[in-house]
Amino acid sequence: MAGDEKGQFKEILESGEYQLSTGPNGDSIILLVRDFLSPTEADDVYKHCLEEMPFELYKNTREDTGETLVEPRKIAWYGDYTYTYDTITHPAKKEWTETLINIRQRIEKKIDYKLNSVLGNLYRDKSDMVPWHSDNEPEFGVNPSIASISLGEERRFGLRKVPPEGPLGDYSNMPMYWVPLPHGSLVVMKGAMQFDWQHCIPKEERECQPRINLTYRWLIPPDERPMQTKEH
Repeated sequence: MAGDEKGQFKEILESGEYQLSTGPNGDSIILLVRDFLSPTEADDVYKHCLEEMPFELYKNTREDTGETLVEPRKIAWYGDYTYTYDTITHPAKKEWTETLINIRQRIEKKIDYKLNSVLGNLYRDKSDMVPWHSDNEPEFGVNPSIASISLGEERRFGLRKVPPEGPLGDYSNMPMYWVPLPHGSLVVMKGAMQFDWQHCIPKEERECQPRINLTYRWLIPPDERPMQTKEH
């Protein structure tokens, strides 16, 4: 890791497992495998996703302003159950492609964790992005593992520690990281990452070719979901 000042972004550039913090919610850990897929495999999966996944533009309504905006990326969903975040709902879609199943099984073997859904994001150019957020919905359970495959253009993956006063607090003195995610890489957020940290894909100033992100998660069956989450 390069850099060592709070309030400034460090970089995580090498494959490995990194414990970013520990606290009442547990350890916050990321696993980075920069060459999870070979270049040829990554090319084939990227082509498959572009041709076979039903990427669409979605509208989302902000809770704070009530403003409805088009999400700045295209989205596709496969999963055993309906998934809702913000004001977007994805109905269950169980007709997975063989390629998406094979990737899921390889990740499950790597991290020893079951997965039953995949959210695909297509970032078309430098302006497409996803803002700071945490995947702390109850349907993911306590301290979930969330695994993401990156395909196409390398983009920066941002991580920042949630301040003691909560997600709306002052981040200026909190630990922050950039993780460049190359074609064919795997990044896994584990432990308390969804309760003690936020992540994002920012806009870029440089020109960017398209990038596809495949985010695999375990979605708890509706009748088994917890009624509360941890702090933050």
